[in-house]
Amino acid sequence: VDVIVVCSTSNGLRESVLQAAGPHIQRAYAQAKQTMPTNEMFVLECSNLPCQRILFLPWKPDEKILFTEQSINNFVSTAMKYVLAENYTSVAFPAIGCGQYGCDVDFIARTMINHIKIESYPLNITITICPKFQHIFQAFQNATKITPAIQLFPSTWLYTNNYNQLRYPVAKNTQEWNTIVEEFNKTMSGIYRRINRIDHIRNDRWHKQYIIHRDYFQNRLNINTEKFLYHGCSAKAADSIINDYFNRSLSGENGTKYGCGVYFSSNANYSHTYSIPNNRGERCMFFVRVLIGKSILGNTNMKVCPSNYHTTTDGEHIYVTYHDTQAYAQYLIHYQ
Repeated sequence: VDVIVVCSTSNGLRESVLQAAGPHIQRAYAQAKQTMPTNEMFVLECSNLPCQRILFLPWKPDEKILFTEQSINNFVSTAMKYVLAENYTSVAFPAIGCGQYGCDVDFIARTMINHIKIESYPLNITITICPKFQHIFQAFQNATKITPAIQLFPSTWLYTNNYNQLRYPVAKNTQEWNTIVEEFNKTMSGIYRRINRIDHIRNDRWHKQYIIHRDYFQNRLNINTEKFLYHGCSAKAADSIINDYFNRSLSGENGTKYGCGVYFSSNANYSHTYSIPNNRGERCMFFVRVLIGKSILGNTNMKVCPSNYHTTTDGEHIYVTYHDTQAYAQYLIHYQ
């Protein structure tokens, strides 16, 4: 491959690569670390390994699995941007988080593979796994159907290739399920009886546009302003949103006090008031990735966001967006 990506904050992986690369690379790495901040990536040319360059990129999992997913996507995306900018055609990734960090291997496999597939990078991509870690290899095998663009080494979707399927059930009592429920209960405990199911939404077209929007915010603001927020609605509205995004033409259904856009809240209890039950008493609420950007106090006269701002707010828990792909519905919670 042209570029090998190494998680520089993973001691075991980093040291094994440096050992294989030889004394010259070890000295170059030590010198680079003296001048480079620990949270920045850097690249070394390499002749002792079957690659042209080694890309050292820091990554650590977040305490909350939902933000770990975001950080994994950022890790892969950052590496891909470098590889593409340098006109390389192949790259190898480690299965990050599966060693010293002890992350759930099924979650890591699904997140990495799904990101690679959705983004459709024009590269030959290899995911390297130590042969002795058969459980990790199996997790990545379960998470993919082998395609020409993606290889799993020593060979490599949980998601299918059926692009008409937009909802995937989150398994109960998994780390993913428990994290969502824990966040939900922070403001909903005692208000509902049970969660019936949680759907993980996969709308590839929407997700691609959201990622473009996110990267634009990141490059312009030099800060990550993504938040997980809630949006309550009827089941009929949820179907429409999953297919056609948070359409601003429907603005006003959740109020206009802080602007005429789409409303989200960090308080699930607030969004619950807009969650209309069906004839069985079941309600639904989206758990949404929202790009906040620069926010300003809103009012009912705001039809668009003021210049140089990206959202309006009540100053506490409500955020209003004005662009259809500024938010991505990651999960739909069904409860009563």
